[in-house]
Amino acid sequence: MVGTRLGGTPEMITDGETGLLVPAGDTDALVNAMQRLIADGDLREKLSQAAYHRANQYKAEVIVPQFEDLYRQLIKAANQ
Repeated sequence: MVGTRLGGTPEMITDGETGLLVPAGDTDALVNAMQRLIADGDLREKLSQAAYHRANQYKAEVIVPQFEDLYRQLIKAANQ
């Protein structure tokens, strides 16, 4: 994954861990990042494995119980 350091993208991609981030509008940096991924199979594998594990943290079966717990805590605090 290659993304820009703009908006919420850096919150989803950790540069060098789950993907590569480049400055927005920097076409040379984008080209370099893409060429790096094309040339380095080990890096592609490392980033894809880390991204896969990171994505699993955002599955509904993980996130929904966290929201439910938060709502329970808020309701409990409001009723005290």
